[in-house]
Amino acid sequence: MLALPNGLAVTQDGRLLLADYRLPGAAGVARVALDLTGERPRITASERDWLAAAHGIGHPNRVRVLGRELFVSDFSFVKRYLFDDRAEVPLSLTLPGGVTVKNEVRVFQGATAVDDIEPFCCSVKLGRAPLFDGHDVLITEKGLLGEFSSDYGNRLSRVKAGTDLSDPAACASLNAR
Repeated sequence: MLALPNGLAVTQDGRLLLADYRLPGAAGVARVALDLTGERPRITASERDWLAAAHGIGHPNRVRVLGRELFVSDFSFVKRYLFDDRAEVPLSLTLPGGVTVKNEVRVFQGATAVDDIEPFCCSVKLGRAPLFDGHDVLITEKGLLGEFSSDYGNRLSRVKAGTDLSDPAACASLNAR
């Protein structure tokens, strides 16, 4: 059972990933497989902590899948992981030449809202044209703009990354560091 599911993404093989922000205690990213052939969707498999402490996950807030890449907002970080050919996220990757590296790249670390610094941050997106580009990481509180019924929401933070995060080659070079 999930405690506080707070982010949802769909993998290339159709499974759901949910950021489960559990307090107190350790949290993780859950993975759920669905059977969509019947009249109603049916859960066929569920892994509560598919990604957790072993992958460097503390309290995930959002997840996003872009091709073979998984982005997770966790505390004041945005981390990127690579899926392997089996749609798994291994702990480490082997580079050409046999060098092994950890399969976790912090593509953003800041003192602004990504997760716990402003606890109601709900959306982390990579910028897209025409107003933004791949150097822009956009963060909204509660994932909503124009929400006036509470003290939260209505903030859009823009962080300029030193790397174009929409460029797979640039992200690969970050992973190689």
